[in-house]
Amino acid sequence: MTLTEDSVLLYKSVDFNLGNNIIELGCEDGTMLKELSGRHKEKHFFGIDLKAKNFKEDNLVIIKGNIKNIKDLLDPHSFDIIISNPPYFRYGQGKIPKENKLLEKTDKELSLIDLLIAIKYLLHPNGFFYFTYPTSRLYEVLKIMELENIKPYKLQFRHTKMNGNADICLFTGKNRQGEIDPKVVFPILK
Repeated sequence: MTLTEDSVLLYKSVDFNLGNNIIELGCEDGTMLKELSGRHKEKHFFGIDLKAKNFKEDNLVIIKGNIKNIKDLLDPHSFDIIISNPPYFRYGQGKIPKENKLLEKTDKELSLIDLLIAIKYLLHPNGFFYFTYPTSRLYEVLKIMELENIKPYKLQFRHTKMNGNADICLFTGKNRQGEIDPKVVFPILK
């Protein structure tokens, strides 16, 4: 797997001190999880992806499975930290260079609401989740989060140019507790 800028940015934003049970939803082959599990032996890492191969080693488990069926695969509220860099182009919109990239780049197999339902189901009451999404869909993300009773805790925008618009938003969130309004922190310049 080739790591994207978004994936690296996402992993750099995660505070791994916030818990011991960590899952990546849409982990592909688990490249980042394998590296992290080697650095954080005291933590338990899990990953799930449609394209993954089942894998188990020391403190890492990767499951081949559909996130839409999460309730059949994992126990509720069992993760302190949830990470995801989901597909975020709407199916049927825009150009996808190769047909085999269709599932990786569009929300045909994993919609935003599917992702947020899985996060709500898996997240421990005091847990945190992290994911990226394009700023062009910011309103949609916030609206669905409100409907699912989960909230953004912190938002960080990435800009590709000093005077340009943000293209990606890094969401840090948690179950509906504590502060009502998210913190908007210093932006990242690509």
